[in-house]
Amino acid sequence: MENKKNIPLIIGLSIPVLMIIFVSLSIYLPPLFIKPKFNFLYSSGFDYYSRYRYTVENGKVIAKEIKYPEDKYASHISRCPEPQIYIYDIQKNEGKAISLEEGQKLNLSPNAKSPDGFEVVTRGYGDFSYFPFIFSRSEGPRAYIKGNNLSKNLNATVKADCSYYPYDNVKFIGWVIN
Repeated sequence: MENKKNIPLIIGLSIPVLMIIFVSLSIYLPPLFIKPKFNFLYSSGFDYYSRYRYTVENGKVIAKEIKYPEDKYASHISRCPEPQIYIYDIQKNEGKAISLEEGQKLNLSPNAKSPDGFEVVTRGYGDFSYFPFIFSRSEGPRAYIKGNNLSKNLNATVKADCSYYPYDNVKFIGWVIN
């Protein structure tokens, strides 16, 4: 008879415990089973006055020259190094510097989302989080891959530059398609 009296109490205490277990499983299980498959190219070291911007045309990376008014920005342009291209190996979780010529040998997709549904998102110094009751500012430029209920911090190599806008230091170029 005693056990029948305690059934509502047992149910009442087990519901929050089961909810905590369910939420924990929904957060920690997806990264074990959902993995991005496509590497991508990105560049780092951009400055607002960089001479080139990298983009994808006809499946190949190209450097588009930016034309500035004569001598207006010459002193700034001459002291800023050009951006570096990196290939991000999704399996090793690291970026490796490559030349433009090496990048042009790869087949690329300029789409924001990879064929398996992931996208590269960058956040920088100016981004703020408004988690309930907590206000925080990000510590520096960050790159994430997100999609399919997964968000993962990337160990993107970034090039030190002379940028006035360091939060904009990682630029996605395209997905490597085999």
